[in-house]
Amino acid sequence: MIRKSYQFLIFMQLEIIEALWENRLAKASGL
Repeated sequence: MIRKSYQFLIFMQLEIIEALWENRLAKASGL
């Protein structure tokens, strides 16, 4: 149970990082 919630937290952080990178790349390319 604890391990599953821990994996969920890591997954959420990866989603946020990916979204931040997409936003940064979009700003850099001027979209």
